[in-house]
Amino acid sequence: MWRVVILLALILVLCFYLVFRPRQVLRFSASILYSPISPLHRKPLPTWAGYLLGRGEFEGPPASLGRLEDDARMLGYVLIAVPLALLVALLFL
Repeated sequence: MWRVVILLALILVLCFYLVFRPRQVLRFSASILYSPISPLHRKPLPTWAGYLLGRGEFEGPPASLGRLEDDARMLGYVLIAVPLALLVALLFL
């Protein structure tokens, strides 16, 4: 029972960060994907990852970062809305 509660708490924390702090989630993802031990380390760094990791000189955030933040935020909304909609549908049926 506690495992389910802990799993639900972790999912809720992930949804919170996806909705309210998508840049931190993207920074964490970029640091893992493009770390020195990753196979993607030798590939050219995408613009959004270079900006978040501080590699390169940018005058402002790239447009691709804004789109990724919007996509991450939408994923957080979906991860919250779908289970709630299923719960509401189950209660009404």
